[in-house]
Amino acid sequence: MEQEEILKRAISKAVKNGMKEYRWLFDKNPPIAIKEMIKANGHYTIIFSFPFAKAFWGEKDYWKDTKCTCGGVDFHLAGFDAHHSHCTKLKAKRGYKYHLQQMVLAEDRLKYIEKFLK
Repeated sequence: MEQEEILKRAISKAVKNGMKEYRWLFDKNPPIAIKEMIKANGHYTIIFSFPFAKAFWGEKDYWKDTKCTCGGVDFHLAGFDAHHSHCTKLKAKRGYKYHLQQMVLAEDRLKYIEKFLK
C-alpha cells in the first residue's frame, strides 16, 4: 500500500472511532492534502498525536489469559507480572501508549500503522 493510502485509511479509521481532529482532510481534495502533508513530513504531527493514537489503537491495554512459555499458567489480567512480561506482550491487545513507543522505534512509521489496517 502506498503512503498516501495508508495515511488516508488510518485517519479514516481514527475518525470513525471518534477522533474529531483532522476531519478537514476529507472535506476538500484529500489526495492532494495528504500527498503534500507526507511530502513536508507533516503527517508525523497527526500520527504521533494523542487524539489520533487513542482513536486508532484505543486507550487501554487488554490482557488475555495465556499459557506462559515457561510452562506456568498466569492470567495477566492486572498487567505485567515481572516474571512473565515476555509472555503477555505476545498475547495482549496493547493501548495507544505502547504503540506510540513502538512507532518511535519503527524504521517506517507508516508501515507500522499499516499492520493495523488489515
